[in-house]
Amino acid sequence: MATNAPIIFAPAMNVKMWKHPATQENVEKLKKHGYAFIDPEYGELACGYKGVGRLAGGEKIIETVSLLLKKTNQLGGKKVIVTAGATEESLDGVRVITNRASGKMGAAIADAAFLLGAEVILIRGKHAVTPRYYFKEVIVETSDEMLTAIKEEISNTDIFFHTAAVSDFAPKDKREEKVKSDKEWTLILEPKLKIIGQLKKLSPAIFLVGFKAVYDVSKEELINEANKLIAKVDADIIVANDVGKKDRGFAVDTNEVYIVDAKKNVTHLPLAPKSVIASQLLDYVLKTKSF
Repeated sequence: MATNAPIIFAPAMNVKMWKHPATQENVEKLKKHGYAFIDPEYGELACGYKGVGRLAGGEKIIETVSLLLKKTNQLGGKKVIVTAGATEESLDGVRVITNRASGKMGAAIADAAFLLGAEVILIRGKHAVTPRYYFKEVIVETSDEMLTAIKEEISNTDIFFHTAAVSDFAPKDKREEKVKSDKEWTLILEPKLKIIGQLKKLSPAIFLVGFKAVYDVSKEELINEANKLIAKVDADIIVANDVGKKDRGFAVDTNEVYIVDAKKNVTHLPLAPKSVIASQLLDYVLKTKSF
């Protein structure tokens, strides 16, 4: 408590101890005071159990320490919003329609912006991964809730990263009760309002970074899709990736992306951990626009 140096906790303990409400409450308290955590991993524990409680791997600890030591004030005084993860739409009283987005890319970008000194707000789906560092989070379920949260938070925002995989469709007739499973059920899905198309309308001055996921296409098709989207939604840049290729996109720790700007310039960020891609993307934004 007496040091001014950054402090990182890398706990290791019995799985029941780690999951105990008192432990988790204290972890949250420490995060609110600015302490960083490297959560334990699943594996064999000293007590003989298997579960979450094993010390994180050395590479992960070194990476986190290295990132925190590089913290700067390049975005000091600037407000950054990041959306992350999947939204979901109710089909009936118990079932939902959603997608495979984990929120890992968005959380990595939020962490990277925090390390550059920005005021960060992360608006994420309720099942998305949590960031490493402590800053404001708004947790939502549906696409409508995400749009409402954005409207409440977007004022005075400098950079907006719309990373979330927002639901494209919702059922035309949502059932309030649980539909019985003993007979066929036909669903009619209606397209939802595209949130990315509303962002510049809500705040014309933001630097908007949109994301475009495509599935198993050529590089030329991927870039073409990014160019079409950037013109349609008035984004400053579009980050496109192919989620149909191995180790890229949804629910994995690595990504490969192409950054496309309004002048159709293309920058390739080759396959790397999402934390690295996030740092490279922030570097690109800082070089593109003076804040």
